[in-house]
Amino acid sequence: MMQNNSSNGNHRPIEKYFKLFPYLHDDIKLHIIGFCADAPMETFPYLSGTLISYRSVNLNFQKLCDSDVLWRDALMRMCKKEPMFLHALRQYVQEQEQLKAGRNSASIEDLLQAADPHQPSFKSLYEILVNQYLRVHDCPVFGMPGIVTMGQPYTVHFFERRYRLMIQLLMANQPDSAKQGGPLSSNVTFVHANRAPLQCPLPAVLVRIVQCQMHPDGRADVVLLPLYHVTLEKLWIRENSDHLYMCQALRMGQRLLPLQLIELRRQLLAHFEGLTHVKMIEVGPNP
Repeated sequence: MMQNNSSNGNHRPIEKYFKLFPYLHDDIKLHIIGFCADAPMETFPYLSGTLISYRSVNLNFQKLCDSDVLWRDALMRMCKKEPMFLHALRQYVQEQEQLKAGRNSASIEDLLQAADPHQPSFKSLYEILVNQYLRVHDCPVFGMPGIVTMGQPYTVHFFERRYRLMIQLLMANQPDSAKQGGPLSSNVTFVHANRAPLQCPLPAVLVRIVQCQMHPDGRADVVLLPLYHVTLEKLWIRENSDHLYMCQALRMGQRLLPLQLIELRRQLLAHFEGLTHVKMIEVGPNP
């Protein structure tokens, strides 16, 4: 409780501690945690999640934060807030053959009930939806600053050695006709990092190759279609690739995308202000 002895001129800090919490029944604790906790991807920063961080308090909190009640509620909230999460859940259930394809009118409750028998907990289901349907693994990165508009195709000319290798790897399983401007036999995607500097975390774009014209010397003219925004989580350089970056990326939700871009702008301003400051120190004051 807050105590303020202003009459005596002594100001005591606010005491942010609920001393009776350990003595409450677990059901009441769950209600309290459910009121103030959130799951990963639910709030900004993007991968924060108090349901995860609260587990480190003690063993009792770990047990409470793994409760199916909290994770089922988190799934419900995410499916209502983010269309991509609902699409991932529907796709998962359809793949488990518990829902006939095309029954897009099924409610979230029906989808969760259909998915329930296949996972030991709703926390496991949440992790599967994120890791298998919303996260991109081992994906090549093409780094070139520029404006990219969702749904608007654009053309890129690959001439650097690392990007020649990238397009060769991506098109390896495509028919020869697809390498000469014909239709592709399957979806081929990679990440276009259209902002600099290339670092994590950084908003980027997952793009699909619509058309590819490969030249004898390895260069390629490629038409790309932006699919959705992602956040780069991990970056590494592929071995023997002339500095070709690979990444792990996570799809960005519509609700949190504006916040991500605001944070990106803040980071870029700090980065360039730092460069300017260093440059001024190197040059020194004008005589």
